Amino acid sequence: MTIITPILSSTVNASTLNSISGQQSHKVVQSDRVEQTSLTKEIEKLGTKTSGNGITTFEISDAALEKVINKTFGNKVSNTELARKHSAGVTKIKYYGNGNMNVYLSKDMLNRIRGMGYSSGYKIVVGLISAVAGIPTMGVASVLIMAASGSLVSAMLNQVNPFKAGRIYKIRNWSYTGWSYQ
Repeated sequence: MTIITPILSSTVNASTLNSISGQQSHKVVQSDRVEQTSLTKEIEKLGTKTSGNGITTFEISDAALEKVINKTFGNKVSNTELARKHSAGVTKIKYYGNGNMNVYLSKDMLNRIRGMGYSSGYKIVVGLISAVAGIPTMGVASVLIMAASGSLVSAMLNQVNPFKAGRIYKIRNWSYTGWSYQ
């Protein structure tokens, strides 16, 4: 099969196409980093971080986290509806240091993330863990957060039916190790 493209064949070669493709993927990665940094800052701003007995706890209400999700991903839900649906739920992370933590997610937030899909759920979990661990969303240390978050969200999305109860996801030494019911 022969494809004739006289205009492109005289002006564009494989090197040029690779260069353009590389520039486009760099722009996408840069855009994702900016979005992730913004998401993490919003989560930090709306949550509460406390420390005591060697444990750092970060807590954010489901209503506040829902506002961050809506702002970041463009899903519009009215404040009245938010209050009605998510008034009791709380997302909490207990960080024990050295990559050891428990991530507490309410039933409503689990179902919300499940409905959004892997990419959005992954960004939310990275933002939550970054907020409690105090690690920026870029750099070498963030790779550990990304790996743990990816495993956690994959485990979360393996649930076929809607969640009926909140869960505690356990991360030990920056590796996802399992979950239990709240």
